[in-house]
Parts: sequence; C-alpha cells; structure tokens
Amino acid sequence: CEKLERIDLVGGEIQQVNIAIAAFLMEKWRKDMNEAIDSINQILPDTPAGDDIYNVGKKAFAIREWITDVLRKFSHYQTQHRLLLKEAMTTVELAMWKKSINERDNVRGRAST
Repeated sequence: CEKLERIDLVGGEIQQVNIAIAAFLMEKWRKDMNEAIDSINQILPDTPAGDDIYNVGKKAFAIREWITDVLRKFSHYQTQHRLLLKEAMTTVELAMWKKSINERDNVRGRAST
C-alpha cells in the first residue's frame, strides 16, 4: 500500500505491552523499547511499496523486520528484567536469613549471661 506511512498500535494487547515495558527496571530499556516501537513511523514514509502481488515491496519487508526487532528486544529486556529481580530476591532472602541468625545469637547471648 503506497499510502501507508504510519502504524498506530491500539487495543488491549498494546496496553499489556505498555504495562510490561513500564515495569522494566532500567530507564534505558524502557526508552529503547519505546523508540523501537515508534521507529516504523520514521521508516515507512520514505519506503517504497510493491507494484503487485509478486513484488511485495520494501514496506512489507520493513514491517516484518520491525516486528521481529521489537519482539527480539522485548524478549531480551524481559529476560534481563527477570534476572535482576531474581538476583534482588536472593539478596533480600540472604539479608533476612542473616538477620534471623543474628537475632537468634543475640537471644542466646542474653540467656547465657
């Protein structure tokens, strides 16, 4: 389609994606994802369309590549996000365990004096 110059994502699914992106721990990741999502609108206006059914043209190719890039980035940042959360949870668990041991040792120390 020669006149296709912009893609606006709408609906419930994009709201879920936006919520997931907003939850990413790193501002850099959120910014990169939002730029990746909007990047298609920078590319499409200057990208030629195909002539017929056999010549799909560069717009269709650009859209396919854009979708692949956005999904790849989202998956990468989602994995990194989960790893950071897991690491943080482990640190909190260890701190709680250490505090529990220290409190138990303090109670035993007071009982023996």
